[in-house]
Amino acid sequence: MIIHRKNIVFKNDSRFHMLRHFQNLDQGYITLLESEHGLALEEIIAELKKSGSKFYPHFACNPDECFRRLMENYFEQDLEPYHGGKRIHIPFSFSEPVGIEGIASVSELTEDELKQVVSGEYRDIEVREVTLDRRIETHEAHMILELEGPDAMVLTYFPGKYAPPLPDSELQPDPDFQESIEFWKQHIFIRYH
Repeated sequence: MIIHRKNIVFKNDSRFHMLRHFQNLDQGYITLLESEHGLALEEIIAELKKSGSKFYPHFACNPDECFRRLMENYFEQDLEPYHGGKRIHIPFSFSEPVGIEGIASVSELTEDELKQVVSGEYRDIEVREVTLDRRIETHEAHMILELEGPDAMVLTYFPGKYAPPLPDSELQPDPDFQESIEFWKQHIFIRYH
């Protein structure tokens, strides 16, 4: 399936979710979120502090700028829908690092780092997490789209390796559920000091 650039839509209500993939924001964007979306500064800061992969400020300093940068690097191609034919995954690769990883493969961690892995919960699902002193840079970014008629709505985009959603047997068809289980057995969420 070919997704044309003109059909990729980044809705204003997606902005808040994307904040978790930024280290900080420029003041103009904070003002926009406060005035147009009615968000309090405390809500914005809390979303920025959530663990996960983060874009470097030199790549993009807010979600709108990041969307523009990704679209500049999007080449129309044949993409295979998944999740019941409703979603599309677009990978991007850059020559310079665009941010830091939010997940790591067990094989990427040192023996000492593996000893620091702790279990926790995210949306009632058990996850593993490690806090690192070092940064794991990435040259990758990914965009997930949901098909709505001729348009493709941006659900999310993020720097770092592609990760399937956490396993959820109620929301995922069995093949997707099994893929998620296998992936998350071998990967761990990263927090940074």
